[in-house]
Amino acid sequence: MPSNDSLGGAIGNPWLIKPPEEGVGHDDNRYQWYYEPRPEKPPQLSYLYLPMWHVRRRAVGTFLCIQSVPVTPELSMIGDAIYAAAPADLVFELDCDTLLKVQGDLQNMLKSGRRSMMCVSVHFETVARSSNLLRFLELCAGLSEEERRHLIFELVDLPEGAP
Repeated sequence: MPSNDSLGGAIGNPWLIKPPEEGVGHDDNRYQWYYEPRPEKPPQLSYLYLPMWHVRRRAVGTFLCIQSVPVTPELSMIGDAIYAAAPADLVFELDCDTLLKVQGDLQNMLKSGRRSMMCVSVHFETVARSSNLLRFLELCAGLSEEERRHLIFELVDLPEGAP
């Protein structure tokens, strides 16, 4: 079983691993990741773009931006795994950071004359709370008209029964 020390140490990585609880339906023996903020070592986010295939056109039509966080030198958490391990207040910050990253990449892409669609996942909790929504909309207001035409928002993690 890997220890927290071997996965970033007590000094280090805010993404930690917790072994499955004894006797609690852990037949798959999965470990559970969780986020423990450490001011001396903030998470080092990087971003990846996953191509999304457009079936009718038989071409890549959109690129979905996801986050990646190194947990060990050999292992990274990617996309939904990061959000599952993060506390609720961090999810909003991650959504905002991702939007700002995509905005910068869109600006560079458009300046270089390239055209493509980019997709940003936005979590339900980001838009469900009015204070978060207002701050997120302020970020969206900073997008140029050209950037808006090349950006898609994907609403994710909707609760059961959400319209």
